[in-house]
Amino acid sequence: MGITENSEKNIREYGLRIYTTIKNGPLDRGGAKELSDFIILPEEVISKKINYEDWLQMHSNQEIIITLYSLLTKSYRDIKIKTNSLGSKDGIIGASVKKENWATANNNVLHITSVDINSFAQKELGLIPIEDYIIGVKLKSSPIISLNQEQLSPIEILGETIRNNRGKPMKFYIYNKKNGARDVTVTLGEDYYFKLGCEGAFGKLHMFPSLDNNDKETQENKNKLDNNNILIHFYNGGENINKIFEEISTQKKLEESEYDHIDENEVGKEDVIKEKENNGEIIDENILDGKNNIN
Repeated sequence: MGITENSEKNIREYGLRIYTTIKNGPLDRGGAKELSDFIILPEEVISKKINYEDWLQMHSNQEIIITLYSLLTKSYRDIKIKTNSLGSKDGIIGASVKKENWATANNNVLHITSVDINSFAQKELGLIPIEDYIIGVKLKSSPIISLNQEQLSPIEILGETIRNNRGKPMKFYIYNKKNGARDVTVTLGEDYYFKLGCEGAFGKLHMFPSLDNNDKETQENKNKLDNNNILIHFYNGGENINKIFEEISTQKKLEESEYDHIDENEVGKEDVIKEKENNGEIIDENILDGKNNIN
């Protein structure tokens, strides 16, 4: 969790995302919310460029103030906690955290838009369309792999991780807009053509839910589903909306083009697609306004 690899300007946009809290641990007692809350690094950590773990150790078994940023409310709040003693089996703050850019966390999630009946996504992961968001995954004895990264899109991160770890246990960190955070550990299928059986999207229309737009967002997305308006494919560099792999495999066409792919049955504006393909833009025929503008 050191910060020396980032400039001071950039590190101010980084915090520690709270993935899980231990029941009745310091952060749990303080009211921290899993997946939606970030610990904002103290000024002392930033200015002195010290490791946050070292800072916590210096404040073990003490009452401290921690500043949290909430993705749900888009606001900050301070909580007072009593840290655990150094060497506690639950850690000093009683939580599993991951350093991430909180400023990009709203966009870099995978919103589940549809789930196939009797699919792995439904039966094993219990994914709920429109309500669920995949935040990250974790392999056994490995660090959390967040979908909130700068170089790759959420769909690329998840797709690559699944392809490379077929047959292995994997924990999915999922946020439900009605019920909050949960994690589910499943063993991925070993089959070469293993399928999740769901569709997902990310970007402006599929941001992490907030308390003031849940109802509006739910209705807007329901309308899109009713109008068959969620079928989009992705290109390198695309930022708005993506279709999750229904088939997680190493098909030659996908491998050779690094996922650049057009499904003529799903994208009707072929001329526009060709114009935009080299720019890495994502096209949805249903959101074109007739002037080839992208929403």
